[in-house]
Amino acid sequence: MSYFPVCHSTHCDDDDDDDDAGGVYIMSGPRNVTVSDGGTARLHCDVDGFPPDNISVDWIYEAADVVASTSPGAPVDDTRRRFTVDAHTASLTVVNVSTLDAGSYTCAAYSGLGASAAAVAYLNVTCMSLTFVIRRVAVQYYYC
Repeated sequence: MSYFPVCHSTHCDDDDDDDDAGGVYIMSGPRNVTVSDGGTARLHCDVDGFPPDNISVDWIYEAADVVASTSPGAPVDDTRRRFTVDAHTASLTVVNVSTLDAGSYTCAAYSGLGASAAAVAYLNVTCMSLTFVIRRVAVQYYYC
């Protein structure tokens, strides 16, 4: 995999002004999200560049595993993750979230001419809790 600059903000742009030379840009990076165990998480990444029909996007979990991709033939690591994409917006949906899904997710965009850009967001997973009152004593139970 090639090196790409990582951006941790909602607007990422290197100032190279190389749109005509096959540049790719993260216009709006994914935002951190917190969901309950068993819920659904959605991460969005707005990508632009030139040429637009040559842009591909990978979603990378914990800087190691490609969990979804717009590239033909790219591996998908886990069937619980569903990836949707339109012309310039890539969205990763994680269904039935568990604590094993918590961590960093990188939206990595590539042009067909070698340019790349990336942005990172964090998925936080909270556990469910139940409160029981037994003989006037409240007992709180957390589970994931």
